[in-house]
Amino acid sequence: MIPSRMRAINCSLLFLLISAFASPAFSQSFFDPCDGKRARSAEPEARSLLADKTDLRDKKAARELFRRYWMAKSYRPYNIDKCFELAWANAAKHHNFEQDNKIDLNSLGKPVDVSRSLPWKTGSAQATDKINQNSSTSKLQTRQIVRDKLAPKFRLPHSLVANGSSLQINGHVSDDSRLARLTANGKEFEVDTGGNFQVSVYVPVSGTEVLFRATDEWNNSALHQVVIKREKIEPDTRTSFPALDPRNVEVPLKPNAVALIIGIENYKNFPDAQFANRDAQVFYDYANRALGVPKKRIMLLVDKNATETNIKKALKHWLPSIVKANKSEVFVFFAGHGLASSNDSGVYLLPVDGDPDLLSDSAVSKNELLKLVSQTSPKRATIFLDTCYSGLSRTSEALIASARGIMVVHREIDTNLTDITVLSASSGSELSYSLPEAKHGLFSYYLMKGLEGEADKNGDNQITSSELLRFVKTNVEKQAAASGRKQTPNIEGVSEIVLSSW
Repeated sequence: MIPSRMRAINCSLLFLLISAFASPAFSQSFFDPCDGKRARSAEPEARSLLADKTDLRDKKAARELFRRYWMAKSYRPYNIDKCFELAWANAAKHHNFEQDNKIDLNSLGKPVDVSRSLPWKTGSAQATDKINQNSSTSKLQTRQIVRDKLAPKFRLPHSLVANGSSLQINGHVSDDSRLARLTANGKEFEVDTGGNFQVSVYVPVSGTEVLFRATDEWNNSALHQVVIKREKIEPDTRTSFPALDPRNVEVPLKPNAVALIIGIENYKNFPDAQFANRDAQVFYDYANRALGVPKKRIMLLVDKNATETNIKKALKHWLPSIVKANKSEVFVFFAGHGLASSNDSGVYLLPVDGDPDLLSDSAVSKNELLKLVSQTSPKRATIFLDTCYSGLSRTSEALIASARGIMVVHREIDTNLTDITVLSASSGSELSYSLPEAKHGLFSYYLMKGLEGEADKNGDNQITSSELLRFVKTNVEKQAAASGRKQTPNIEGVSEIVLSSW
């Protein structure tokens, strides 16, 4: 039987227990899983922890994070699950993300993916976000952004070629966080919102290298080197040659003047004499306009018409019949091949049908040409010879195998022929070259250019044989030297006569 005093105590305890169960505070503490004052005060902190780690969309991973946090606080372990559910639900409610929007557990601790509709922007180590607690209140809360450990990425070629001294480089750079600094060889440049950029650099002839560096806000850096070569442009060594135009000059006609013009390009038994036909055909108009020869007193023999027979007929029959003794000026122009005899008996002008095995019988000796002209008793005679006797053509082809190495010793013409002037394209064993850019023989081109008036350096409106030689020689030697060759025009006989005046 319980003593009356003990009964009184038990009745007091029973009253207190019933009062405790009846009180709202006790019922909330007992039935609320997050019981305990310390645990209850920690629930908002846990909720904010979950809300800040919004990249942890996997509820399982979030639960583990919550458990570590809860145990670190030394709260009752049997309350963890229900308190987590409360914190998780509140975090989802306040920050508007779906609990079932999961990510890979391997992504834990990596930077927040801003493409997943986060309620804030990345870009700094500490960010202050306004988190709505309810419709009427809010507070500022600081969250920690996960550190970006990846370097920026460049999209750029490793080598480029510039066609001048300046080159514009177009490229792209990207990073998971904000880019802090971009440089090209130490000089800062900017990118647009899409990460595209343009950088202009100077490129010397030797080329250059450009080192691009990108650094993000976490001090991660990326380097990218571009090697630039400058396109090598070969210097244009070709010279522009003005076209010949005999219309630039016109002198009074000389009624008694005579001209024999011969041009042979397409030989039967020898390589072609490049542009020789054209030389003769154009000289026809210079004979008329610059030398004053009437057209009816000009004979033109080109290619198939320039046979040995026709050339000798012109020299032995036509010329004597038309020249007026001591009154007529005679001009002879020959463009084609010449060849020296193997027995040193002389040099020959080759007709279109010339035969190297019968040189003396099928060609025209230079000395024979001069004597036949002299026998017509001209007032004076001028002979222009765009040929050579080296055994090579204008394009350096051998005329005959045995002709290679033949040396032609320069000889003065017969001193009795005091009324003849001979202007030759080359001296000794030199070649007489063509000028492909002008489509003429080198000597013939400058000969006709001089007759246009360019040889009249003293401006007295007349061109003498010495003036013409100086003009032709200067230009021919210069142009031949530019091609690594040597060609020296020369004059024989009477060196000072007036060829043209106006």
